[in-house]
Amino acid sequence: MRSARGWVTAVATWLDLVVTAGVALLAAGPAVVSGSTTAFGPADVPIGFALVFLLPGYAVVAAFHPTRCFEAADAPDGPRHAGPSALERLVVAIGLSVMIVPLVGVAWNFTPQGIAAPQVLGSLLGIVLLGVAVAAYRRVLRPPPPPVPLPLGRASRLPSGPGGGGGRGASRP
Repeated sequence: MRSARGWVTAVATWLDLVVTAGVALLAAGPAVVSGSTTAFGPADVPIGFALVFLLPGYAVVAAFHPTRCFEAADAPDGPRHAGPSALERLVVAIGLSVMIVPLVGVAWNFTPQGIAAPQVLGSLLGIVLLGVAVAAYRRVLRPPPPPVPLPLGRASRLPSGPGGGGGRGASRP
């Protein structure tokens, strides 16, 4: 049976990818399927903002750096060797999104369909899902983190209770 920390680690490993794919499907799904770009009313603006300015870049960053967001601080050989921190990942994700979205628009401009919201949103959804799939594949291939050594040698020399003694050979009243 897994410990509570094991479940927390397992959820934290996949949570960012699941949320990224879920928000992308939520934002672009109705527009791609039905062609309606106003499926959520007032919630279209923040969901669309995330799809355009954050999710494509985050999926690409996650594909290139398969570590979890907060794994950089927990790295055994220091925080600089595990990958980008959460803030660095966010900044690069926004920058990549600002680069990806115009390229998608330019690509659609040279097709007979032209630039339309369902095509652009479908393309962004495809980029996000492809990035999430590559990131998930790369995270599966990563070796598990090394176990944290516990200083048990020092604890075995401490007295075990009010009677002093300690260790396995100590008698109990």
